[in-house]
Amino acid sequence: MPEQMAYSRRSDANREHLVNAAADLFWKKGYTATSLADIARQSGVPLGNVYYYFKTKAAIAEAVGQLLQDQTRDALEAVSAENTTTPARLTALFRLFAAANPVRAQSGCPIATACRNFEGQAPDAAKLAGEAFALMRHWIAENLASAGHTPKQAQHLADDWLARWQGGITLAHAMNDRALLDRVTDTLVEEAGILDP
Repeated sequence: MPEQMAYSRRSDANREHLVNAAADLFWKKGYTATSLADIARQSGVPLGNVYYYFKTKAAIAEAVGQLLQDQTRDALEAVSAENTTTPARLTALFRLFAAANPVRAQSGCPIATACRNFEGQAPDAAKLAGEAFALMRHWIAENLASAGHTPKQAQHLADDWLARWQGGITLAHAMNDRALLDRVTDTLVEEAGILDP
């Protein structure tokens, strides 16, 4: 029995290594340009063992989409647990955005990249990744509504903030200008801190 449990833990760890390696490679190299051999090499899992966990590259993409969704949900739950007011929660979220500015300016947004890259060959994976944006959108709007904004105002402001953040990432990455993205996230932090319905 202990041997079986050890095998199960190793199996779970190998799957996690594969998904994390795939997430990084799909983000920085692209879905089409990444091979299963690339994923195996970066994860440290032998190529022959990859098929034990995932039958296709699309199946790995789906696991990556779910990972992005889970990471987003975990971050939002942590922000909610650690902050009691809407301004504090939104400020904390936008500071999380800002903390990732260096890598976002260099490599773009992993969620947006997954949505775009998976769409043609792994559409189910693209939908899973896109749900991360839906979670953020709903969470921001829900917090704004609880602070007194009308549902319509809350949704419009949530959309505006997310669009500005994503636009900032796209421009900073395209123009190799992290300062541009820093200005966007600084403004979001400032606006969240002085919220007034």
